[in-house]
Formats: sequence, C-alpha cells, structure tokens
Amino acid sequence: MMEDQIKTEYLKNRIKTVSKNEDINYDDYLESMIFLERWLSGEIDYFHGRFKAARIKRKYEDDYWGILKELKPEEFRKIFNIKHKKTSH
Repeated sequence: MMEDQIKTEYLKNRIKTVSKNEDINYDDYLESMIFLERWLSGEIDYFHGRFKAARIKRKYEDDYWGILKELKPEEFRKIFNIKHKKTSH
C-alpha cells in the first residue's frame, strides 16, 4: 500500500480529507505527495527530480509547504522569512 510509504504527519492527516474529495484523484495525489516527500528527503536525486517536483509544487503548493515545514524546518523558516521580508516593505 502506498500509504505505508508516507513519512510526514502532515501528509498522514491530509490524505484523510483528500480521500473524501471527489475533485482530486486520490491515487495520483498520493503518488505525487510520496514523490515530493522522497525528493525533499534526498531519496530522489535533486537534479533528476526537480522538474517533476516543481510541477507538483505548483499544483499542490499548500501541501508542498506543509511537507517542507516538517521535513526541513530550517529551510522552511529561511524561505518564509525571505518571503515575509519582501512582502512587508
């Protein structure tokens, strides 16, 4: 089962709501999220996975941030602080 491959609590909680949403193909969503977790964890080579990850990020931006926040909290804070500084001026 693909659900066994999920790393983050964010995604474990998120799939509960997605599985009930008929506008989202659950299997495609889950496959995309597992890929994103593996890519962010370094299990998938950055260079080879970056284009697919960019497509997933655009499609599921909120989920990307939720996963990034849990897997790479320092990187998340750094990006968040840079974005916040740009918008606060």
